[in-house]
Amino acid sequence: SLRFIKMSRSSAPSCDFSKLSHAERKLNMQQNKLSVDENAVKGRTVIFIEDARITGAHEAKALECLEAAGAEKVI
Repeated sequence: SLRFIKMSRSSAPSCDFSKLSHAERKLNMQQNKLSVDENAVKGRTVIFIEDARITGAHEAKALECLEAAGAEKVI
């Protein structure tokens, strides 16, 4: 069955990410913690949809979070 699952961030961005370099975005994401309900993703195939991809830093952090939560496969 299809479910929509929200991923939460420990803090809101304090600046315009589109104006940051890749290195600055990566550092910002390292300082943020993303979380997701492990019971909702563990052992499941997850389709991750990113609404705005600039450098891929957020996407990489989100994939780490989903894999750590036990997602079987992330698309």
